[in-house]
Amino acid sequence: MDSSEEENPFDDIQKFEKKLKNQRGEVLDRSSSSEEEEEFKEIPSSNYSNENVRLQNKCQLLIQQVVDKEREIDSLRQALGYAKPEPEEAEIASGDYRDKKLMELAKKNRTLQVALESEKNRAARAMEEVNKLREQLLKTQTTKGWKHDAPPQPPEENFKQKYLALDKQYQEIKQKYHNTKDELKKAIRIIEREVGEFESLDQLSKSETWRGRAQQIDTLKSKLNDLKRQASTRGKADEISSATVTSFRSEAGGAEERRREIQNLNEQLNKALEELDSWKKKAQGSSSRKAAVEKELKESKEKHKSHIKTLLEKSENDDMLIASLKEELDRVRKSKGIVVKQEPASQQKEIEELNWQLVNLHKLVSDLQEEVKEKDGILELYKNFKGDEGEEEVENEIEYKERIRDLESEVLNLRIQLDKKNAGSEDTKIIKDLSSQNARLRSKVNELTEEVSKFKNK
Repeated sequence: MDSSEEENPFDDIQKFEKKLKNQRGEVLDRSSSSEEEEEFKEIPSSNYSNENVRLQNKCQLLIQQVVDKEREIDSLRQALGYAKPEPEEAEIASGDYRDKKLMELAKKNRTLQVALESEKNRAARAMEEVNKLREQLLKTQTTKGWKHDAPPQPPEENFKQKYLALDKQYQEIKQKYHNTKDELKKAIRIIEREVGEFESLDQLSKSETWRGRAQQIDTLKSKLNDLKRQASTRGKADEISSATVTSFRSEAGGAEERRREIQNLNEQLNKALEELDSWKKKAQGSSSRKAAVEKELKESKEKHKSHIKTLLEKSENDDMLIASLKEELDRVRKSKGIVVKQEPASQQKEIEELNWQLVNLHKLVSDLQEEVKEKDGILELYKNFKGDEGEEEVENEIEYKERIRDLESEVLNLRIQLDKKNAGSEDTKIIKDLSSQNARLRSKVNELTEEVSKFKNK
């Protein structure tokens, strides 16, 4: 670095500081002089006072800006890394300050170079350790039998290849296992055909008395050879040999056929016993279910009959009570000489509607009786084990409930209207009694419908 290049920026900074200091002093002198003059001056008018206040505010803003600039300069000095020279020694010791700054920069450069060399050495040591670890990894892989002729692949590809290879080996082992299992089953079947029923192969291998077909064939062949020798000596070899061979063959074939027949008969017997047990369980369940259903249907039938009977009796009693009340009312009117006013057409119409509703209720009772008859038919179906066929009746029951609710709402509306119109007449008591009787009748009908719905749900 050249000393002339190093002088320029510092000289510029010092000149700027001097200039800023001079400007600050002038501004402060002006502000102080203006303040002293303002203290002793008289204010001629309001316009002058406003102008003075505006100037004072402007001076304060300028002073604040100067202070901010000084703070900014201090922060820049700290960032550049040199201290602020004293104003008296700035001109005298400018050369010493530059030398100090150069020394500081040289020291910093030296420390940075040393740090760089240390970092390089550390990186070199780290690379050596990495190379050692790679060599150890290659050695361990070569000891396990891996080939390293090709360049190493990424870990993901190696993992996929290893997984595919292991999966392939697993599938091959699984296939071998299934094949050996099938072969073992076939071998056990062949042994069962030869030996018959047995518990385990260990018992067959340990039993010394039992002999297989090959051993029996060897013994038979040895016996046959002995007989042939005996026959040749006596001159009757052909007859004896043919008779003995046929007898041995017939005995061996008969034993195998008997063994097979016994196995088949045992299997058939086991199947027949299992079927017999299942049929017994089914018969017991169906009989218990039949008894429970018959009992429930019988009880529900008796309840419905009693309810219908009481409902019919109540309706007849209500009719008789209404007729007697009318007769009593007419008699009282005649004894007192009260002239019966003819009811208007609207009241007669309402009474006719009420009568029509009573007729509908009687009709509903008859419908419920028919439903009871249908339930009797369902009972017969249960007795004959033809299954449950009550889904359509549940839909009819829902329709009946909706009809009953509609009738109840209409009756309530009519009763409210009659109460409003006939609030002051003598017939209100009779109408109230009739409505109460009608309400009781409806409650009985609702109870009966609930019993029918419970029966259908069961």
